Amino acid sequence: SFRATGAFTSTSNVGFVDVLASATTAGTVVRIASSAAGQTATELLRIDASGFTTGYTGSMVTITNSSTTGTGNNLLVTSVATTAGDAVKIVNNALTLGAGTLLNLSHTTSVIGAGSSMLRITSTSIDTGTTTGCLLDLAATAATTGHLVIITSASLTSGVALKFTLAGLTTGSAISLTGIAAATQNFNMNASAGSTAAPQTNAPTGFFKVGIGGTDQWVPYYNAT
Repeated sequence: SFRATGAFTSTSNVGFVDVLASATTAGTVVRIASSAAGQTATELLRIDASGFTTGYTGSMVTITNSSTTGTGNNLLVTSVATTAGDAVKIVNNALTLGAGTLLNLSHTTSVIGAGSSMLRITSTSIDTGTTTGCLLDLAATAATTGHLVIITSASLTSGVALKFTLAGLTTGSAISLTGIAAATQNFNMNASAGSTAAPQTNAPTGFFKVGIGGTDQWVPYYNAT
């Protein structure tokens, strides 16, 4: 047990506990292990902070990696939870109005090009879940007037805001909307101007299929002029 009452002020790396390995190339510098059988509530690492003021702007945990072109990770979490439990769980019940976020991913300098992503969710197994989203499950059980998902870009010109590529889709749907009252708009879009195509005098260019109430319906579309 290590205990101290001193007011440590160092922000470099010299504090109450300082571990340094300046020559290690492939070893493990710090390892915490527990192998006792029958564990039900063991904690291998716990960090508690109290007494913070309203002006606190620091970070309880900071992980900084050096520049590299390799495929290493800053943080690797490998979970053995199979039927219950979470690999990573974040709880913040104090989040209210303001600029706070539960998870904030930020990128400001280099250009994200082909093959890179700020967030990537991948599964290579043959997933069959239908009651929750296998790759992404968003649920709000009490929200009434909020916007659940917002995509904002004031600079996008020739790009795509939302893209679906579903080459293997046969009997399924690209988008399925259910639980919407009959008098409620399924889609709300900006009105377009400038088209002279009059449905009463011009034949449609083609049709696209939508499903309404489980029945296929064909919607005509026309040339822009």
